[in-house]
Amino acid sequence: MIRPDFGTFLIKQGSHKNILRVFYSVPITHISLVNNSLFTTLVNLEVEGIEYAVSFDFPMTFIGTVTGKAPTYIQGEIMVGLSKNKGQPYTIEFSKPFPIGIEAKLGQPQVGQHDQFVPFIVQKVFDSN
Repeated sequence: MIRPDFGTFLIKQGSHKNILRVFYSVPITHISLVNNSLFTTLVNLEVEGIEYAVSFDFPMTFIGTVTGKAPTYIQGEIMVGLSKNKGQPYTIEFSKPFPIGIEAKLGQPQVGQHDQFVPFIVQKVFDSN
């Protein structure tokens, strides 16, 4: 089932792109390396009874920060995945999700495989409480 995109929903509601949004506990189950400067993850988020897809785009400079928030065994999975150099894009799936906090702003509309979406551009990563 394709879920509606949360970024697109916010834009349609008139939300401003420059608002910094805080997500206190985002369960990271995978990262997808898009190119040498960008990785992304996709999660589901329920808002007012509707489950949305939420895409978070990270500059590659955040890879160390995200890795540092993961449990040690996940850090190993990330390092092994990064060392395989499969070309891009490719995805590293984790054996268990781990939570991180994210501050992000809405990005530009993108065209995906199945629909248009608006990713969140990560500005800061912090420990989830």
